[in-house]
Amino acid sequence: MSSIYPNGIYWYYQTSIIVDGRRKKVVKSLKTKSEKIAKKRKKLFDEKYDDLKNPFASSKKLLSKAIQEYIEHREKRVKRFDRSPRTIDSDKGALKLFLKYINSKYGDIYLNEIRIKDIEDFKETRLDVDGVSLTTIGINLRHTRTFFEYFRKKGIIENNPFRDVEIPEGERREIVPLEKDWEKIFNYLEKESQSKEYNWFTALLWIMVNTGMRMGEIRILKWQRGQNDYGRKLSKNYVFLDQNKNTITIYFKKGLRTIPIDHISDIFQKIPKTTTIYKYLRKKKKEVQHVYVFENPHTKNPRDHPDMTRTFKELMKKLKLNTKYTPHSLRHGFVSDLANKGENLLDISRIVGHSLREITEFIYAHHSAENLRNTMSKINPSNC
Repeated sequence: MSSIYPNGIYWYYQTSIIVDGRRKKVVKSLKTKSEKIAKKRKKLFDEKYDDLKNPFASSKKLLSKAIQEYIEHREKRVKRFDRSPRTIDSDKGALKLFLKYINSKYGDIYLNEIRIKDIEDFKETRLDVDGVSLTTIGINLRHTRTFFEYFRKKGIIENNPFRDVEIPEGERREIVPLEKDWEKIFNYLEKESQSKEYNWFTALLWIMVNTGMRMGEIRILKWQRGQNDYGRKLSKNYVFLDQNKNTITIYFKKGLRTIPIDHISDIFQKIPKTTTIYKYLRKKKKEVQHVYVFENPHTKNPRDHPDMTRTFKELMKKLKLNTKYTPHSLRHGFVSDLANKGENLLDISRIVGHSLREITEFIYAHHSAENLRNTMSKINPSNC
């Protein structure tokens, strides 16, 4: 509510407005000594601040337009390295699905018309009709929740409809290779890495089993430091080889580490650093330098993550191993193998980029059955 009051010789006007989702007090001098004139000027100020006092009642932003505005805002943050491109891709995917669902139910409606029930129905549709996993649903809902929170803070909507919506936790898929499976994978990759015929995917996996790097880290590995590959507290990730090709610097998930690779430096000698492009009309050929170690020669970008996952599953079938193993299983296998050999957990955690040794110990170090069997063999039944 607005009001007027005398202060000294003049009358003043006061009200409250919404700025970035927060209520702010406004006080203005009416520049008059007359109460009668002050009341007339109050009406003018009320008209001026009406939309700001209750912007939600007059909010007319269509969902489709809001999504377009939001994506443009997020893409600007990517250019400032405040957000990663993969986050924006997830934003686009989640909001595209949500818009499709709302359109099928109501058409293109205004943001302030969307209710909690619509979010719950969208969640149930993804679960029951689309049949996607709880992990995927959780990702979709989190990105959509952030979208609504952005417009709540801008004062376009009064409440975030996600306020009372339960978002499912992701399903953990910690499928760790059995000892014999790990040995089979490692021996196969070792043999392939020594072959004269180069295969980019087996070379990538050979690096993984020898460093414990994540698939996401290896796919963006560069031959040398890029122009913007500096600093910390960035959403942008960067990974590069040093000049001597004996260490890799990794900035991933806001953690920075450097790991030695002397033991596998020979594999980098086999990986091509250029692509030959033929220009048939001019009958010329040109050597194009690769930025990424595992670069797609057609797009000049890192290899696609989904393609890697599919190729890995084909490899598991070829080796007659569990197809539920994922590329991330190799990271588990790397840590478990070193832990079972008695290596220092603190050193292992530094290699793989864990902030705490306990993460390595309790999540990744899956001790072998043989080690446990040795412990159990020490039990003396006669002491019972």
